[in-house]
Amino acid sequence: MITIQSSVSKGWLYKNGGFKFTAPYYLDPIYRRKQEDQINVFVRKRFPYIAVYYLEDDLMQPEYMNDNQVLVGGLQPNMLLAAGLGAKFRFPPNLDADVEGQPLKGLKKKNDLPDFETLISHPFFSKIIDQIDHVKTNYPDYEIIPPFFWDASGRATIHGIFDPNPGSITKAKESFAPFAPGQELVVYDSLEAACMDPAVDGLIISTPNYTHLEVLKVAAKSGKHIFLEKVT
Repeated sequence: MITIQSSVSKGWLYKNGGFKFTAPYYLDPIYRRKQEDQINVFVRKRFPYIAVYYLEDDLMQPEYMNDNQVLVGGLQPNMLLAAGLGAKFRFPPNLDADVEGQPLKGLKKKNDLPDFETLISHPFFSKIIDQIDHVKTNYPDYEIIPPFFWDASGRATIHGIFDPNPGSITKAKESFAPFAPGQELVVYDSLEAACMDPAVDGLIISTPNYTHLEVLKVAAKSGKHIFLEKVT
């Protein structure tokens, strides 16, 4: 038996239901919750016999959604980071939100980028924290879904890494450290050890395209979930 579920787009909702995805939808969590309540009712009435949802560009999973959740800072991660760099948002009423301009223009090298603490000190992120506090205080029955999350499924954590190039290992550890203070990456001494570690649930293959097949042959023997882009 094959189970199929579908998601309607913002363009379809705009055209068929008159829903507009303007600034308040993205920047006011309670406004967004109320609009999504209306959307859910509209979609259920329009498709009463099949599994059709509004899944925010398939970033959500129906089994982890309910009408009691509130997305705070519900924007794509790249937009949140762009906000920390001072970019302005653009909110077409029938399309996904986007950023204006080129927030990285003028940067010549990676050291010109602001550090993590500078990014999150931006007023935009302070406002998100205030919104979380506001919802907790005034809407205690709501389940808050914070930035970088889209439903109640949670997110995976990075457990370890294998790379035959020691320089790549060093760079990976440096990049990882600010996002997981106090957590040490496990560094494996072989591809087989990384793939077969019982503490690991899934594998990400992030290697040059020409290496994919050989790496995949080893990874597939683990029986774990595998994420691989550009399967060539």
